[in-house]
Amino acid sequence: MIQAAGEITELWLAGNGTVGGRMRCLPAIQPVPGQYLQAYAPELPGCFLVTLFVSEQDKFDLLVAPPLPDGWRVGTRLVVRGPFGRGFRLPGEARRVALGALEDAPYRLLPLIRQALAQQAMVTLFTYHIPQQLPVAVEVLPLESLHEAVDWADFLALDVRLENISTLPARLNLPPRQHCPCPTQVLVVASMPCGGVAECGVCGVQTRRGWALACKDGPVFDFNALEI
Repeated sequence: MIQAAGEITELWLAGNGTVGGRMRCLPAIQPVPGQYLQAYAPELPGCFLVTLFVSEQDKFDLLVAPPLPDGWRVGTRLVVRGPFGRGFRLPGEARRVALGALEDAPYRLLPLIRQALAQQAMVTLFTYHIPQQLPVAVEVLPLESLHEAVDWADFLALDVRLENISTLPARLNLPPRQHCPCPTQVLVVASMPCGGVAECGVCGVQTRRGWALACKDGPVFDFNALEI
């Protein structure tokens, strides 16, 4: 885990009305797709830890997925820590990669998309929100078609909020507790205020082996390990 000095150098408006940003970070912190950072702005009143996911990175410059706190502006100085958690594990042999952003715009999936394209995989994204940074090589389909990916994908990655995990089997046309026939990993988006330090339980995820914490056991989980 690295602690670094960060600064917001740019703000941008996402298609769904939320705000993302570009952050300069010294020394460089480079999370793998699915891992997260934590940051706070010590000069702002009532500062608190914020969980950040990176949608694109270039050594010291990180494009941070929305939403950012309302009080952050260009020039806001941050203390940044990370990376934390378990990220996606994309098989090197995967050539048909499917990704689904179930509620939000797919900014947290962008690093995985670029990793898949770099290994010459065909990539299909199921979403209602198309980000401006989406590579042109990516095919985009509506979420209603997500269940079709189960039959043809070599690898499926999903982005879902914690409170909606129970809807995954229905979205994939699978009976409850049935294993998914293709390798599937799930990024569970939850409030993770302690970053795994206090084990506060706010981000608890029910797995077939008992309760786990998204902040340190995830936030990426194997679909077949979840109790759903």
